[in-house]
Amino acid sequence: MAQQRESFLQWGVMGDWNNAYHSMLPAFESGELGILRAMLRRGFIFRGQRPVHWSPASRTALAEAELEYQDDHISTAAYIGFELCSPPSGIGSPEGGAQNTFEAAASHDSVQTVPLPERMASRIASDERVLAVIWTTTPWTIPANQAVCAGSGIEYTLARGTSSQRCFLLASARLEAFSEAISEELTPLGTVDGPTLASLGCKHPISGRRVPLLLAEHVTATSGSGLVHTAPAHGAEDYEVGLAHSLSSVCPVDAAGARQCAQQCAQQCARQCLQDVNAKLNALCMRRARSCRHLH
Repeated sequence: MAQQRESFLQWGVMGDWNNAYHSMLPAFESGELGILRAMLRRGFIFRGQRPVHWSPASRTALAEAELEYQDDHISTAAYIGFELCSPPSGIGSPEGGAQNTFEAAASHDSVQTVPLPERMASRIASDERVLAVIWTTTPWTIPANQAVCAGSGIEYTLARGTSSQRCFLLASARLEAFSEAISEELTPLGTVDGPTLASLGCKHPISGRRVPLLLAEHVTATSGSGLVHTAPAHGAEDYEVGLAHSLSSVCPVDAAGARQCAQQCAQQCARQCLQDVNAKLNALCMRRARSCRHLH
């Protein structure tokens, strides 16, 4: 420290060098401990959980500065439909512990579709499905989905497609882009605001279990569909939504980056590295969703 002090003086660094503090001095250390005690008493320090960047190769958490992004990486994106239904009973208080996990909890035909506001519901045929459309660049996280989020200030349009018995619900501002993406002309049936949707629920496109439709501040209509697939185990914003609504943050991926899916996903995707499982999980979603007319 004396040598460092002399170097600073030679460089002309200004400071009270005759009364400089050292972090290893007992007085300084006791002061730090006093601050730590005050923070503990005020509840500023607590033990909790949060999503972290993870390295399957080294099996350890990574700091933001340690991440290196592959510039030429191309993400596989998908539009996926979650059929509207009654909301799950007691959000955050799952029945039997399975409601808000990635375990299958219900068949695709066991939940009756909930009608939208009367002005829109009257225009929907009894055999038509109403699909809340999400858009994601991480389809491999779909098994961990616990909710679909809408924006409180976003207008949503219910539109009928030209093929099959199905109607799509998505942000009005994204209707044209979605129509082009699926190469299907859409006929608007009515509009609804985000808060109205928060009283509904959706059916998971793979397991069929019910997940809530919630409001979240991070949802926008500048891209995607204006409805966000939410998996608390796979993102900071998703995790915050999960905390606010007591959703499960169960993660169906182990420390080696291998998929540990339950039931429908198990045979097709289990124990495979995520970089290999994405294509198979996409195919699984496609097969399951096409049988229920859920996905593009």
